[in-house]
Amino acid sequence: MIIHLCTTNDRNGNPRRAWAVFAPNGLIIDFYEEGYVGRLAVPPELRDRAYNAPSINVSAGEWNSWRKAAIDHNNRKDEGQALDTFTNLCTV
Repeated sequence: MIIHLCTTNDRNGNPRRAWAVFAPNGLIIDFYEEGYVGRLAVPPELRDRAYNAPSINVSAGEWNSWRKAAIDHNNRKDEGQALDTFTNLCTV
């Protein structure tokens, strides 16, 4: 599943929009920041799904939390250690 997350621009006016990619088990596995390139920020094999993804507005704090969760997931070698954003909200 892919969700397009949108929030306010940062203090320098740069956009904060991204596509969050989730595994079937609910773990966030990738986070593609849109920047100024739009859907081209997403790998070609995911662009059709990104185009049809729902967009939701979130707070800047929530946007950053999803970004950090994706980074945390990708920094861990064993998926069993990855942050489960749905069942272990306070686990880091």
